[in-house]
Amino acid sequence: MTTENELICGLTPDQINELKAKHGHLSLVTVMEGDEKYEGIFKEPTMEALSAITALAKQDEVKASLALFDNCLLSCDEAMKKRPRVRLSAIAQLSEIMKPLEGHIKKV
Repeated sequence: MTTENELICGLTPDQINELKAKHGHLSLVTVMEGDEKYEGIFKEPTMEALSAITALAKQDEVKASLALFDNCLLSCDEAMKKRPRVRLSAIAQLSEIMKPLEGHIKKV
């Protein structure tokens, strides 16, 4: 649990609440490399962004993954932007967020 003064990706709890109000659901993605921890805050992509990313994926999956990262990123540790291995690991976590939610259908 975070304290009132603890920053997440350089943001205060109030700043994070402002981002939630603006973007809706947010996710904190954490990537570990040994004892090093890298974090990023991501918003959910819009349907328009998903459509564009899906079209891009037909040509270049890596570019599509990077587009997803860039489109959803709100704030992150500098290494998450600069280090390809950390960035790709964050993208892998971000793709987990995009998996369909459990649902049910019932005849009424």
